[in-house]
Amino acid sequence: MGVTFHSPSEVYQDRNEHDLLKDFEDEIPGYLNNDRIVQILDGLELKKKGAKNVCDNLLTCYLELIKNNILPNKEQGAVMAWISDYKKIYEN
Repeated sequence: MGVTFHSPSEVYQDRNEHDLLKDFEDEIPGYLNNDRIVQILDGLELKKKGAKNVCDNLLTCYLELIKNNILPNKEQGAVMAWISDYKKIYEN
């Protein structure tokens, strides 16, 4: 197996418009609560490892972070949409 490097000019990213300061503001709680996030997630009892448990384990983590006011409630809808898309792609 090898590694290949390409010039950045070979890739085009069609990015959505967004506010970089708002993005930064949204990321601050993650930086400020990093140790607490680790403690919360480390204390969870997740299902066994493996691809078939990814969605359940992810949802468990998100719900616990929401319960502990690390993530806003609206994140539950976003993770549920991600899980739905994941299942359409990988479980069919």
